[in-house]
Amino acid sequence: MFKMTRAFFSVGFVLLALGILSAPISAQTRDTVRAPCCRCLDGKETSTVLDTGTAPWKLAGPGITGVVPAVPVGRHPSWTSMLAPAKWVADGGGARDDRAAGTFKYVLQIFIPKCIIGAPVTISGRFAADNSAELYLDNSMIATQGSTNVGFKAGQVASFSATISSAGMHTLTVKVANESGPSAMVLAGRLSSVCPKELEYR
Repeated sequence: MFKMTRAFFSVGFVLLALGILSAPISAQTRDTVRAPCCRCLDGKETSTVLDTGTAPWKLAGPGITGVVPAVPVGRHPSWTSMLAPAKWVADGGGARDDRAAGTFKYVLQIFIPKCIIGAPVTISGRFAADNSAELYLDNSMIATQGSTNVGFKAGQVASFSATISSAGMHTLTVKVANESGPSAMVLAGRLSSVCPKELEYR
């Protein structure tokens, strides 16, 4: 009887720990997107929005002091609307406002926790920019609009997909080149993972 009771409580403690430690924490914090952990072995997909205008994107570049929030600026008549509900963002003002020439860096911090129930994490989506953009995960370029100077048109929207294989903090960076005049960036994407149906032992 004692052995059965002890075994019962041991199993119960393990299940409780799994439930507590792998429970999802709010995916959006003030400055970071956090990947949710799997709660159980159910094969379900979890996802978190990375859209500009929703996720906490930051921005630095010419004419900007320090790092500032990337905020919605409306949509210039020339800019594509196909990535809605993601918003065109910049450092403030309006879509028609002229901005300095040079390279603007839009940054989103992504935290991948070390979960008890591990699952591969992927990021995917599409982006556009005025005039053009390259997308980096940490220090590796994962997508580019190439040499176009009309990266704001529907035909120049670029797609991306990449896997994040390690826990910890990661950085998604969109480098936007502006030749002159108005400039902004829009990205519609998500961070997702598929929970396993059984644990892997190594």
